[in-house]
Amino acid sequence: MPDLEDVQDQIVSVVGRLARFRFRLAAVAFDLERFEPDRADVITDIESGLRASLENALVETLDPLLRALLDTAGNERAALLKAALDLAGVRNSLQSLADNLPRSPQEDAMLEGEIPPDLFTEIRSTVSAVNEDQLDLAINNLLQTAGYRQPLMGGQG
Repeated sequence: MPDLEDVQDQIVSVVGRLARFRFRLAAVAFDLERFEPDRADVITDIESGLRASLENALVETLDPLLRALLDTAGNERAALLKAALDLAGVRNSLQSLADNLPRSPQEDAMLEGEIPPDLFTEIRSTVSAVNEDQLDLAINNLLQTAGYRQPLMGGQG
């Protein structure tokens, strides 16, 4: 008969796989902008809406289920997965803020450094850097650590 720790580990393993699936689904939407780069100005508004809709749907439908399962497990690995979901919420909030700011017709020149950026372009650029360089890395690290398995003695595995 499995003990409590085994059951907790099984729950966390299942939730870990579901969380990775949830983050991969969100990544699909974030890759949409690369689909047709020659039409970036047209696609930007469409893809921003798609990204926001998909991320919001994932947060509203999957995250409560994942959190309930993690509360049931109640161990350290579950806490790491909950922290990853929390950071994903922060990432989503920041991205929504950036996506809803008006775009300057001179944004390309601002991003190229030809002219100084306006406040909205600076905010979008900073949010993008924080999300990609820090939050995505932190989320991935937490997911990876939550999936950690103690190696078997003697290097067998």
